[in-house]
Amino acid sequence: MKKFVWLMLVLLCLFMAGCGTKAELVVEAQPSAVPTPTAAPENEEPEPAYGQLLEDVQIIIANAEAEALTHETNLSNAVTQADMNVHSHELYMTWDDAINEIWALFDETLDRDLFYDIQAEQIAWITEKETELQKIREEYQGGSITALACNTRAAEMTKERIYELLAYIEKS
Repeated sequence: MKKFVWLMLVLLCLFMAGCGTKAELVVEAQPSAVPTPTAAPENEEPEPAYGQLLEDVQIIIANAEAEALTHETNLSNAVTQADMNVHSHELYMTWDDAINEIWALFDETLDRDLFYDIQAEQIAWITEKETELQKIREEYQGGSITALACNTRAAEMTKERIYELLAYIEKS
């Protein structure tokens, strides 16, 4: 019972942090019409090696953040466990779709050596995520809150991983 109370307290805190005015932000990627100069002017910072990739990933993240806010609001307003399960799944799928979209861009754009390094790390991360979700399933023994707990944790982990992937590009 204590675990349930703690989980509900944590979930309530998470959802309260996401509460507020509904913000819808959809940013469309615009193709660059002007080629980037090879050398930066004297007073400007040089553009990162993966400038367009960085911009595209930031757009994907901004869209996911906006969509996630809607799902978090729906989740915090849900009354039944079934509704909570549905909205938490939608939240997870928002972040899962975003990471898959980012991963496709990485595959198309990154230097092969860097891509393979990140890919090995990504495979380890997926294993870690699945292990953690299995622990949650065992903890709740398949009860009705299991889906909510798994979806919420998977969404958190995936969002964290997306920002880790963003950091790779920002460093490049």
